[in-house]
Amino acid sequence: MSAERREPVEVVAPRPREPLAPRAAPPTFSVVVPAYESAATIAAALDSALAQTYPAAEIVVCDDGSADGTAAILARYGDAVTVIRQENRGVAAARNAAIAAASSEFVVNLDADDVYLPNRLEVMAAALVERPDLDVLTTDATFELDGRPVRRNFGPDFRYAVEDRRLAILDRCFVGVAWATRRETMLAYGGYDESIRIAEDWELAIRLVLGGARFGLVPEPLVRYRLRRGSLSNQGLGLLEGQVRVLEKTLAHETLSPEEHDFAAAALERFRGELGRTRLRDSLQRRSPTLRRDALAVLEDAELPWPSRAKAALTYAFPGLARRLLARRGSETSGGLRLPAE
Repeated sequence: MSAERREPVEVVAPRPREPLAPRAAPPTFSVVVPAYESAATIAAALDSALAQTYPAAEIVVCDDGSADGTAAILARYGDAVTVIRQENRGVAAARNAAIAAASSEFVVNLDADDVYLPNRLEVMAAALVERPDLDVLTTDATFELDGRPVRRNFGPDFRYAVEDRRLAILDRCFVGVAWATRRETMLAYGGYDESIRIAEDWELAIRLVLGGARFGLVPEPLVRYRLRRGSLSNQGLGLLEGQVRVLEKTLAHETLSPEEHDFAAAALERFRGELGRTRLRDSLQRRSPTLRRDALAVLEDAELPWPSRAKAALTYAFPGLARRLLARRGSETSGGLRLPAE
């Protein structure tokens, strides 16, 4: 393999304090793909990994108990793809199984519904030659909604953190998508926490940052992060529940300073508030029989700001009016769906 590029690669990362020794050999990549009920998208993802100008040493797919034809599609790839199978245990367990079966220096995430641009691994290899000290590297990505580009992952409203990373990672998962991580680093930190079904990547990123792992970004959009309107709207509540679970676990991390503990506690309060409000909106939209109970939970949460509690009181007393107001607000802001990194 060769990591040669005609132009230099920009890498956003803290500068090393001392000169870096050159790499002894070009980096190697194992692309790891967790797949569950992915028959509609897995072929495009794998084709993009196989079309790289800097080939991956291997592509490892963990079929996490799919029953929708995913296995038949994977069989078409023959020896080009290594496939392991397990009963459905969730994305974190599928990632861990694929990483355990991989053998390259770096493991690179690829979700079964996303696509790499053809030169992604070439650019990442060149970046790692320039910065052999990095443990984790990602690139920018283009978020697509129902096939239409919506925005870049990183921009004015969502920046990649270079300074104060320990605080930044407690506020949001600033490290992007589809990381390349040293396999030995991943194994040393125990991989993904399989008890966390959603936001498992943020939980791992927190442990890596707090442990001193070195992160970098190539600010080129080399991943198509593909979302569907239905799946996006359905994941909001679960994502917030996962984020709350991540912060609850993080508060017990033994290396947190008092300032970091307070910062994480404030973030947890914010996410819990958003979870309560989102659960209430979901109950309104579904006309759930638990609507008043959900409204009361928000109303009685003294840590929430008063506008949220006032809306909960309105919902509790006048659910029909609250539903009409929510529908009117939704029609006025149609298309403004919240993307995962926001």
